[in-house]
Amino acid sequence: MSIKPEELRIGNLIQVNEETGKVQTVVVSLANMGVSMGYVSNGKPEYKLIKYNDCEPIVLTEEWLSKFDFFYDDQEWHKDYLHINELAEGGYYYSGAYDAIVDLSYVHQLQNLAFMINGKDLTLDEG
Repeated sequence: MSIKPEELRIGNLIQVNEETGKVQTVVVSLANMGVSMGYVSNGKPEYKLIKYNDCEPIVLTEEWLSKFDFFYDDQEWHKDYLHINELAEGGYYYSGAYDAIVDLSYVHQLQNLAFMINGKDLTLDEG
């Protein structure tokens, strides 16, 4: 499954050929070329242009929630003002004001929601 260009923001984590990288720029053109993805190779940052069709979303898992410093309290996952619930059949969702339910199947969806609610990017602790 490829990612739709309108779903991506700078800083989103994506996967290309089983390699995880961070979106550095989003290239919008008549041909919808792709994104510039940053990653670390041999200890130094590298960048490459990736076509949208080659960008895969990263499935949101308990491991990813932990990497983003969410904690679980026997009912839901928490960080700042985000409260993430698990579906019985697997997967996650956010239930906000006015009974709005947001599907959170992928890491970039969680990152985008966190920015929308908290006004800051959800990043990994790289230090």
